[in-house]
Parts: sequence; C-alpha cells; structure tokens
Amino acid sequence: MGIELNYQRLQCYEPVLTTTMLQEETLESIVPDSCPDIARIVLASGIPFVTSRSVQEGKGEFSGQVRASVLYQPEGQEGLRRLEVHIPFRSSVTGGEITDQSKMMVTPILQQIEGRALNPRKILVRANLSFGVRVWTPSQTELCCGVEAPESDGVEQLRQDAAVYYVSAVQEKPFTFSDEVSLGGRTGAEELLDEWVSFRCGESKLIGSKLIFKGEAQVHVLYRTMDGSLENGEYKLPFSQVMEMPELGEDTDCQLQLQLTGAECTLGGENGNRLFADLEILAQAVVREQRPLSLIRDVYSTVYPVQAEYLTCRLAQRSGTEEDHQNLRELVETEQPVKAVLDAKAELGLVSCVQEGDQTVVTLPVELRLIFLGEDDQVYCARRTVQTDSRFDCPLDPAAQLQCQSEGDVFGAPVSGGAEIRFALSVQMTGARRDSMAVLKDAAMQEGEPEQSAGERPSIVLRQMGADESLWDVAKSCRTTRSVILTANELEEEDQCRGRMLLIPRVRL
Repeated sequence: MGIELNYQRLQCYEPVLTTTMLQEETLESIVPDSCPDIARIVLASGIPFVTSRSVQEGKGEFSGQVRASVLYQPEGQEGLRRLEVHIPFRSSVTGGEITDQSKMMVTPILQQIEGRALNPRKILVRANLSFGVRVWTPSQTELCCGVEAPESDGVEQLRQDAAVYYVSAVQEKPFTFSDEVSLGGRTGAEELLDEWVSFRCGESKLIGSKLIFKGEAQVHVLYRTMDGSLENGEYKLPFSQVMEMPELGEDTDCQLQLQLTGAECTLGGENGNRLFADLEILAQAVVREQRPLSLIRDVYSTVYPVQAEYLTCRLAQRSGTEEDHQNLRELVETEQPVKAVLDAKAELGLVSCVQEGDQTVVTLPVELRLIFLGEDDQVYCARRTVQTDSRFDCPLDPAAQLQCQSEGDVFGAPVSGGAEIRFALSVQMTGARRDSMAVLKDAAMQEGEPEQSAGERPSIVLRQMGADESLWDVAKSCRTTRSVILTANELEEEDQCRGRMLLIPRVRL
C-alpha cells in the first residue's frame, strides 16, 4: 500500500555466445585446357568470404567460400601462372540463449592454405580456417530510479548516482565500393597473380540516428609484367558511409568492424597499367553507451513497517582507453638463400584475451609471408607465424572493446638465413570495470495502524553510530530521518556524527 516504484528501462544487447571454431576444407581441381602443365607449385593464397548468416531459436548458421589462388611454374615456360579455385564452407553454432532476434557476427581467418600437384593437370588445395563467432541477443534491464508515496506515509529513500556502460546497439550495413588506380610500374601488367584486401577504420561519429564513418581499403596486388618479372603494389582507396542507427545518448563509443564479403580486381587500361577494384563490404557496428543513473538503494517509512526486496547487480563502467604500438622485426627463415625480396605480407589472425592478475593480456597472431627470388633466379615462398602480446591495466570484461590493426607498410630485406620482415601494429583497448551494488527491486508497506500512534516507541533515543553504520542505517533503525538527527544534534554533515553520542528524536505525525 502507498508505495509506487519508478523504473529506468535499459534496452541493451548481451553477448550470449563467444567462441572460436576451427575447420578444414579440401578441394581437387583440374587445370583448365587453356593453361600449361604444372612443373612446380610456388605458393597458395586465399581470401575467405562469409556470404550467408542466419539465426533461429538455439542455433546460428553461416556459410561462404575461400577464393584460393595457386601460383605455379609452368613446364617449359618462364614466369608464374595463376589458378583460381573456390572452396565452399558451412558451419553452425548452438546455444540456448540464441533467438531469432539475435545478431551473429562471424570473423573468418584463413590460418593456413597449401596447394599440391597430384599430377601436371590436377591440384589439391587444403584450407585451414578459424571463425571467431559472437552472438548478441537483445535484453531489457529494469532498475529502480524513484519512489512515490503520500507525504503522510513518511517514506524515506536512499538515492545513489551511478553510471552504466552497456551495449546499446548492434547494427550492420552491407555496401559496395568501386575505385581504380594506376599501377605506376615501369612496364604494363600482363596478369594479376595475387591480391588481398585489408581495412583501416578512420573517423566514426554518431549524429542523431546516423553513424557516419570513414575508412580506407588497402588493396595489395602481385602481378606479372609484360617482360615476365614480378611487381607488387599497395593502394589506399578511401570511402565514407552512413549507417542508420536507433536514437542513442550522447556519451557513446562505437567499435566498427569491416569485413570483405566479395572482391573482384581486374587489370585494364593501356598496357594493363590500371587496377580496377570492386569490393563488397559488410560494416558491423557495436555501440556502447555510458549513461548516468540515479538509483534507489533502499527505502523505509517513519510511519509504517516496509517490506523491501533487493537486487544485487554488477554495473559496468568505462575505465579509460589504453593503446599499445609495436614496431616489429621478424626473421623468416628460407631453405634457399634470398637474392631479392619480391613481396612481403603480414596478416593479422584472431585475437585472444586472458586475465593475469589485474591485467588483460591480448595475444595477436600474425602470419608472415615472403615471396623471394633465390640465387638460382627461381621464385620461392616462405611463411612464419608469430605472436605479439599487449598488456593493459584493466580487467577482462565483456563490456570492454578491442581494436587491432596494422600500421604503415610491410618491408622485407634479405639477411643471413632468410629475410627480415618489418611491420607495425596498433592495439587499443577501452576497458570496463564492474561494481557490485544492491538496489531496490520491490517494496510495499504493511497494512495496519501506524507504529508511532501505538505509543510503543520512546520519543527520544541516545545512541552512537557503529563502526560499519551510516547515518541512513541509524535513521532507518530508529524510524526517523537523517535531517532530523542532524538538526537535533546541531550538526551539518554525516562525518561529524562519528565518535559521539547522538540525540535521536522520533519523527512526530
């Protein structure tokens, strides 16, 4: 009777499934009649595309393909040739909290790919894939933020200001992007041998219900020139997009992930000196919002007994952003002495995080690939996977966000025993901490006569605050108010109450 509670409702997304899946796919392919026989396979590379995703009750499914390129030395001919094969994949995840309203994010990584010649006209391609899968499910959290009751009921409420950091939106937008650039080489290009695409996210800004973001696609190509030599180039293609979002608060952080779902790179122009890139991209945004709240932690009445129910919640709060920039030099060993580096690549793998004491350790695998000219003037390929660690002074928490990307160009130079590859990485973490807080869940006054009118309680009490007590605890136990206690003892602040006997009068009707 007499108490009405008001609630703040937060519409948020919870990560109900976070997992890494490993999968191997193989495919045999016949060399087309228009291509020469295989003498020696030099390297295999590929780009994984997730082209379909779906969620239903308890299950998520996704599928796609690896577009693999196999470079080989043809029998009796100079220069490398390219074979392209498409390797399909399909997989699924299960979880009791996955619903048809969930949103699934899948990050495919091609961990390893190899091509083997079964005979001069047939190849076998094996691809080892890993998928980082995260499923977000919408949920609603209700927190008590106000109490309404008649003044005659003498209801007192304990209010505390707090801030909550939570995922308020998970949105995505597919878009296409086309551009063309000049290769800039001394001679024209005859055949495109290999290409890969990476992204760098630039500025992103939420304005009303729109997310405006900018970035660039970094297209790296390896091609055979008209005179039979190998050349490479990296080209930065800028773009900007607008994504529709729900209405959000002002204090937000946006974690943006760009994923390639299709790509077509072709040569054109006079002597094949221009590169045309047509890209299909999926932009996925996870928006975290920090919102101030005024929560009701406790309630009682100076007139009637009150039955209260409490909820212990762990509210996440943003704890700052840390960055780790690393300039790395790694040796890639080769069986053949390196006469010249033709191409060098550093590709980021799936990140993993562990808690060590009060720190979060972020481990990022990087695959290094080296294409080089041996002393016998033949083209070879060597690979090595390295791992880098970044340490951050914040606890590991689902509300934290992590961004990893390469910085600048990748360089390779011959050294004794192989080649040294130099590259730079940036790892950024916005941390979050959780504080446990007991807040009011429900409350009701017991019916009956007011206790004060029964004459069962003294009009004045003398007592001292306990070591673990607050003035609220004293006032609640004596059915009075904090302001009445301070006034009766001619005090201004709660800290002045400690270590002294307090005169505690009863609140009169």
